[in-house]
Amino acid sequence: MSIFKTPAKDYDLQTTEFVCNKFGLAEFLAENFAEYNLKCANVLDVGCGAGALSIYLAEQFSAKVLAVDLNPQAAACCRANVKRYDLTKRISVAERNFADLYAKLEENSFQLILSNPPINFSSTENPAFAKEDFISMNYSKYQFLTNGWHDERGLDLTDYILLAGRTLLAEDGNIVLVCCDADGNSAEYMKNQADKYQYDLKLLCERKISVAELGMTSADRDFVRGYIWLLSR
Repeated sequence: MSIFKTPAKDYDLQTTEFVCNKFGLAEFLAENFAEYNLKCANVLDVGCGAGALSIYLAEQFSAKVLAVDLNPQAAACCRANVKRYDLTKRISVAERNFADLYAKLEENSFQLILSNPPINFSSTENPAFAKEDFISMNYSKYQFLTNGWHDERGLDLTDYILLAGRTLLAEDGNIVLVCCDADGNSAEYMKNQADKYQYDLKLLCERKISVAELGMTSADRDFVRGYIWLLSR
């Protein structure tokens, strides 16, 4: 079990070696979320992992959540954690590739799309890309899928989230992305993405986060910058 801390309550969450067991960025959002007064009756949690933010929003804000993750072990942990906190009526878990799933979801059905997305800072000419297949589940593949997911066209998860927002967000709906400068300049990247997909971008919060909170054992620094971004159309 791994502990996910929020201002109101701590949660014991099931994880595995292939599911993130440090919740620094989720805790960063939970520390600040209430003050933003965002509508969250219906939430899409993309890359839900063990389900920390899905459980937080469902239990503390009465949200109905669709939690999506490509990793079968993450989806299994999320289901177990949802059951542990008796939230099966509020949270549905989909083990799917969001790049394929979003076009099949009902239009204008989410007030909030939420993610702590892996960001691909590499060149789009990079021939390597992540596929849907997790069969081998070796550590190097896991690291690549979580830290640099992109498809054969060079589109990463933020691209697909912002594409999905065009059709899936309800009127006055928002996208919230939580990220950090672990592998590149996240602030510059998000500004470019917002311009590319024609979203208004607002920085809600920024602070230092220790690498220990993120489980970055191989990092060459003690802290990274964490950001909470709000995107609206």
